[in-house]
Amino acid sequence: MSGSEEQLAGITKSRRIEIVAVIGVTCALSVSCQFSPGRETLTQLLESTADATALGRTVFRAEPREGSEEQPLTDLRATLAYWSARNSEGDPRWRGVLSPEPQDLYERLLASIEDDAEEVTLVAYRYDAVGLAPLTLVEYCDQSGEYIGRDHVPYGGRAATTETPTFIGYDDLAWREYLQLVVDVPVFAVIGAKELSFEVVKTPLNAFDSGVVGSAVCGFSPLSRPAWERASHAVEEDWRDPFAALTDRFRVRNRHGLLDDLQSLAAALPLLGPFLESRSPPHGTGEPSPTAIVFVSTVELVGFSGGVQRFISTSRILRASGVSVNRLVGVAGPYSGVSCASKTRILLGDEPLADPVLLAAHAVNVIFFLFPSNVQAHRVEAAGGHYTPSFPQALTRAPRWGYAEGLNRFLAAAERSR
Repeated sequence: MSGSEEQLAGITKSRRIEIVAVIGVTCALSVSCQFSPGRETLTQLLESTADATALGRTVFRAEPREGSEEQPLTDLRATLAYWSARNSEGDPRWRGVLSPEPQDLYERLLASIEDDAEEVTLVAYRYDAVGLAPLTLVEYCDQSGEYIGRDHVPYGGRAATTETPTFIGYDDLAWREYLQLVVDVPVFAVIGAKELSFEVVKTPLNAFDSGVVGSAVCGFSPLSRPAWERASHAVEEDWRDPFAALTDRFRVRNRHGLLDDLQSLAAALPLLGPFLESRSPPHGTGEPSPTAIVFVSTVELVGFSGGVQRFISTSRILRASGVSVNRLVGVAGPYSGVSCASKTRILLGDEPLADPVLLAAHAVNVIFFLFPSNVQAHRVEAAGGHYTPSFPQALTRAPRWGYAEGLNRFLAAAERSR
């Protein structure tokens, strides 16, 4: 994550933006939520690949032989230069995305290519998958077959977190607020039930997309173990959202009145709801609220896959707490409901069968036509499937440019228009 990181870093130079949530990736780089057999397989591969079956072998030559599948060595040099370059924080781009052994592997390979190496071979071994992307351990060998080094996409550990109370803002209610709470309970329950229904409908759609369509794209039978793993993982991910959608309004107590409840109910009405939902004020006009969870005025959100829907829900929670969401940009994710961001855009590929998540995104909008979303969708040509922007390819380690290029162009254009 790279080009998009640099583009997003440029956005943070704006004085009014205090928080930037960069790429809410659903189990993409922090792969700790994946199935344990993948960890076991990776551990075995790290010990030895002698008995393992390679997913593929890619030969890079200075002068590829005609009629062969060899690739130009200049392509590998460009890939290595990309991962070796520094991101906006001064770290090499591979950090957090790949684990090279030794750590200066890419610099060594670049030096070897500059010294007129004739050939470098990459041998990939699959141990897991995220979405459509196989996770692989890749061994690098020179033209004589000698081992140079290896890399792999790491499993992320659990980030250190501070304990957050389940309910916030209920410890110092005034007597009038207790009366308001009596009104809030049925109102919040009705709105939460509507949002819960969105998530319930998406569950079988996403299970079909991931387990059947996604597996077919990757060449797996719908009855194979990877297909069942994909389908069950999709269901697991979906069912993290429904209960949050049902209960989020109860968790954080903010100052509001009867008119606010009426507006929330009106925003849940069929057809008219999106026009009545409270929206964040334009960039630069919002002020920090004394009732906000965090004392900031403006938030920018960028989410991938399941992160799209989570950030749409987040925009509503932040807005209710007095924090304006200036812009929400989603990439390749199904969405439903109304976003409270001042501007909301979703980037979707124009190849529906190459990115199975798009089927669910369109199906949800058709099923819930009485509750249209205010999200604007933009088509990305040649998105290349459901891959995290700039995620390393399994066989060649080249970053995936489809959505990354579309995201960079969109953010650059949006920044120029500010």
